[in-house]
Amino acid sequence: MPHRVTLPLPAVPRARTSGVAPPIPFQSFRTSLAAKFGAILAAVFFLSLAALFLFLRVQQQARADLLTSEIRERSRLLADVIDLTTRRLRDFTEENAQWDEMVRFVDRPNLRWAAVNIDASLDSFELSGAWVLRPDGSLVYAARRENSRGPTPLPLTEAAIRTLLAKPPDESFFVQLPGELAELYLAPVQPSDDALLTDEPRGWLLAQKNWDAAQIRLLSKLTRCEGRIAPPGEPLPPPEPHQITLRHPLPGPGGGVTADYLFTLRAEELEITARHLRSTVLVFAATSLMTAVLLIGSLYAWVLRPLGAIGNSLARNDPGPTGLLAHRSDEMGRLARLVEASFEQRLELERMLAERARLGRDLHDGTIQTVYAAGMTLAGVRSTLRTNPDDAERAIDGIRATLNTTIRDLRAFIDDLEPEPERPIPFSQATRDTLALMQGVRPFGFTLQIDDPLADRLSGTVRLHLLQIIRESASNYVRHSRAENVQIILRRVADTISLEIVDDGEGIAFSSEAGSGRGRVNLSERTRELGGHLRFESTPGKGTQLTLTFPFVVDAPN
Repeated sequence: MPHRVTLPLPAVPRARTSGVAPPIPFQSFRTSLAAKFGAILAAVFFLSLAALFLFLRVQQQARADLLTSEIRERSRLLADVIDLTTRRLRDFTEENAQWDEMVRFVDRPNLRWAAVNIDASLDSFELSGAWVLRPDGSLVYAARRENSRGPTPLPLTEAAIRTLLAKPPDESFFVQLPGELAELYLAPVQPSDDALLTDEPRGWLLAQKNWDAAQIRLLSKLTRCEGRIAPPGEPLPPPEPHQITLRHPLPGPGGGVTADYLFTLRAEELEITARHLRSTVLVFAATSLMTAVLLIGSLYAWVLRPLGAIGNSLARNDPGPTGLLAHRSDEMGRLARLVEASFEQRLELERMLAERARLGRDLHDGTIQTVYAAGMTLAGVRSTLRTNPDDAERAIDGIRATLNTTIRDLRAFIDDLEPEPERPIPFSQATRDTLALMQGVRPFGFTLQIDDPLADRLSGTVRLHLLQIIRESASNYVRHSRAENVQIILRRVADTISLEIVDDGEGIAFSSEAGSGRGRVNLSERTRELGGHLRFESTPGKGTQLTLTFPFVVDAPN
């Protein structure tokens, strides 16, 4: 700790008539300090003027650099937007090409199957057409949207198709058709278990998306640049002071360029901003230097320190630092109260988003699966309606009961309630009803080993999660693994609950199924909400086993 030393003040001598200078008055000290501060302010003022003149000299180069950066950012943004609009074309082609049913369709074309799985998907993916080809390039099936002017039957000649199949492109490519520009994507038709595409293609799937006026308007809106399609190599217009036109080549099937997308970047706002900036800087320099001394203290006490507290509150995501400011009656107090309100609104928004995700997950795992199974059952009833009307009538009654239950679930969603089975129905019966409904997708056998007294001790939310997991898992096994028998076991193991779902199908390659839908995402989310652990075990040709374990928590009595 530093030592403090106090020196005694010397006595002021009396004024003498000669030989001794008189004492310096206090006013002289004040004038000297004012002169010093004035000199400092004057030096700062002139240094600021010199800095401002230097800044104005480099302003032109700065604007040029800014324009270059803007061009680079807009070009990158255009490439990202084009890739985003192409993603639906790529997803449709790759997902449908690597599908066992598509392989069977190439070998044995079925127009009804194609109308349901290919034609109906074109509107969903906003595509113009799709073509299924044999390995040699011959046409198997052609589909086209009703409002599309796409070519029939193929957008390429036979020679171009053969050349394309000899060396398939990795990305989409463009072809110029009469009156329109089309983007095409080609993918080999392979079984779903050939995720690495190691086998010879069993066929080809070609999809088309038109670059019409709506597509150009979308690109112009997203990139904030006026765009148009031009022939390849068209000369660019000379740059103007406030705008410049750039070129984005659109590749063709053979590696060349089919067309150019020209987009015009307007930089008028940069010139306007530069003029305003020069004026603002000069005015600010003239006024800020005269008011700096007065404003430094007041800005720190009234603005900087409160803003620092608010900034710390936002940075740490903690309303604590604004607690004292919230009691003030000035603007900073109102701002602090707004920050506290924003934290509350953020928590409410997070709760609403979580609730929305839960509703979407439950609709996917429950209602959509049920309606899908009911539709497949109705398709099966058509074949038995004439030969065995009694069985058909019983099946229709079962579907009606299932749809009524689904309607009740949807009403529960509207009322913000969980769509769980009613209490009087045992969990094993609810599971049996769910699996019986899925017989319409494809008949399969199942065995249940469910501890109903244990299930009755679980909460309604936990039972709902378990039932939805059973529905989603069994649906995947039946559709993808082609299982003949499914075994479901629910039991207690020490302080945990164990749910096992085992089938005797062909196994599921989970890596290839990861991008096909929300099924596995929903399974993971439900497992996380249960606080448990989910394990998949699948061997090709030896079936699949799903094991879910989570802590045993008894439902609170009503």
